[in-house]
Amino acid sequence: MNNIWLIGAGSIAVEHARVMTALGVDFAVVGRGERSGHEFTEKTGIPVETGGLAKALENGTFPQIAVLALPVADLADAALPLIKAGVQRLLLEKPGSLSVDSLIDIRESASASGCRVSIAYNRRFYESTRELSQMIKVDGGVTSVSFEFNEPKRLFQSDSYPEEVRRKWFLANSTHVVDLVFHLCGNPTDWRSWSSGSLTGHPTSARFAGAGTLESGALFSYLSDWEGPGRWGIEIMTVNHRLILRPMEKLHVMRHGSFDVEEVDIDDTLDVDFKPGFFRQMEVFLNEEHWQLCSIEEHVKNMDTYSVIANYGP
Repeated sequence: MNNIWLIGAGSIAVEHARVMTALGVDFAVVGRGERSGHEFTEKTGIPVETGGLAKALENGTFPQIAVLALPVADLADAALPLIKAGVQRLLLEKPGSLSVDSLIDIRESASASGCRVSIAYNRRFYESTRELSQMIKVDGGVTSVSFEFNEPKRLFQSDSYPEEVRRKWFLANSTHVVDLVFHLCGNPTDWRSWSSGSLTGHPTSARFAGAGTLESGALFSYLSDWEGPGRWGIEIMTVNHRLILRPMEKLHVMRHGSFDVEEVDIDDTLDVDFKPGFFRQMEVFLNEEHWQLCSIEEHVKNMDTYSVIANYGP
């Protein structure tokens, strides 16, 4: 088989395949069921080797590079055999696992075998994020940041997702926002967090608040309420601008001396033609520009913070 494998044949795998095809990458697709494989081929024109990952590895061949795009509950169980087989680079769909112990196993296995594992937080690679990052640099850094990760209840109360995913919906979905804040502004150093309430599907918390200091020296705060309406959003302050991602695909700015909020004109062609962030993310992954990706080491470190924010416990 090919030196690059895409594991999975669902909707996210289709999006990865579209990007890899556009980049001229030669890759093989490994899926499980005949039905999902047929649907994948209908959408992409690419054949799927069905039967699952274990079957694909039985003949003793393995890829050097793999993109793992399976449902959340299946990610860790697929990542470990790939790493042990000898894969050198692995792009693992977020959040990698719902268990910190499983993520630690992945980290330790990758360290022992020399595999570089990256978590696919594609919001890092939105064109809006790239432009915002440049504006932060020009302004000399972040002075403060506030963010919210509101989630529609219908998502984690739907039978479309397994119960274990719904019970840890913050980890499975909301960490897109928090990862991006930490990536742009630094990790928390001195901070406090509060949570309250309970919801069907997500019993540990319904409302979230916190504040403190980041390692960059910036102050931060967040407030989210899953019982009321709302959306994701990030507002970053610099000495010259208030930079706003709400929606995340768009960048708005408020300048000193004005209360007007203006949309920044950016070339978002790649985020329109492909699933937002996927094209740039794949470019970075294939070009080994790993400092832009979320490493498994960074992700494991962040898990403690995520557990505190969502009241998931140790």
